[in-house]
Amino acid sequence: MELRQLEYFVAVAHERSFTLAARRLHVVQSAVSAAIAALEKDLKVTLFERSAQRVVLTEAGTALLPEALSVMDAVQGARDVVDELGAGMRGSVRVGLLPGLGLIDLPAAAGEFRRRYPNVELQLRVDAEGSAGVVLGLRNGDIDVGFIGGRRGQCAARADRVGAAPGAAGARRTGRAPVGAAAVGEAGGPG
Repeated sequence: MELRQLEYFVAVAHERSFTLAARRLHVVQSAVSAAIAALEKDLKVTLFERSAQRVVLTEAGTALLPEALSVMDAVQGARDVVDELGAGMRGSVRVGLLPGLGLIDLPAAAGEFRRRYPNVELQLRVDAEGSAGVVLGLRNGDIDVGFIGGRRGQCAARADRVGAAPGAAGARRTGRAPVGAAAVGEAGGPG
């Protein structure tokens, strides 16, 4: 079974015509017919009932169609992931901060982030409620990453390697195991 055969199968199933499927795929009709015949031979089933007036999915064809569509979606997903890597990271990251966070050179860190990831929008949000507000923002999904204050080694939120200054921990809403501020600081920050 080949991906091209599944693409042709899906096109014939949607168009209900080998000729229209061939036009949609920009290939000759004999190529579509040959691919479907090879797929049927490989699967040892008939996928379409063919007549001069119509093409209809058989029971086997009806069963194969959702699976073929899933494969096509997975292939497109794989292509999208690779395309994104080739184009660099994209999207946005929302960062929650404490008021007066003086332990981190924020302008320098933000500048370095923007230099490394020019296609990622960095949204900085200062939370007047302090660490509790940042943790609440993480839990609610209002922010993606948060810098919270606390004693070294204690962190109530889940954390990831996003960097830390003494007495502050970088936390990220990831569902990963909790990591204390000391462990985040030992990770060495971004880079």
